[in-house]
Amino acid sequence: MLTEHEMKEYFQNVIDTVAQLSTQASRVDGLEQRINELTQRLSQVESQNYDLKQEVSRSQSELSAVQDMLNRTQGSLEAERNVTQGLRDVITQGNTKVQELENEVSSERDTHRITKSERDDARQKIDEQATEIDHFRSHVESVSRERDEWRDRANKAEAELHEVKQRFDRINSLLNPHPSLSVVAS
Repeated sequence: MLTEHEMKEYFQNVIDTVAQLSTQASRVDGLEQRINELTQRLSQVESQNYDLKQEVSRSQSELSAVQDMLNRTQGSLEAERNVTQGLRDVITQGNTKVQELENEVSSERDTHRITKSERDDARQKIDEQATEIDHFRSHVESVSRERDEWRDRANKAEAELHEVKQRFDRINSLLNPHPSLSVVAS
């Protein structure tokens, strides 16, 4: 039969064990709350990362459209240069019919002025488009930097989550007593 002293010791051990488990349970609640906060933050970061990817995709599409426009404009400019060179060839090849050539030269000069004006306009458009392309490039670089920054933040959040999970696993292993302790408690 158990003595009063042995019973007091046994009940004191039970009370101490319950107090320890209560303390550990409150810690686990705090960790669960932190894990939930980290999970929400990770979801927000993933959403922001998705939005940034969409913005980069739109910027790349716009850049491609501007590049196509630039290529077409450069083709037009080259065609205008060829027309101008053709007009010069026509003027220099003709040595006969001076009066007709003077009238023709006058007419060709007018055409040349128009072509030159169109060429200058095309050059101006090319310059404007080059400026626009530079703007889009700097925008793409800015978006890329932001994307990299968010990726770094996501990696840090994942590392923190991994660390919290490891802590949780350690606490969980502390809360699950060994089979030998179960026998003593009963």
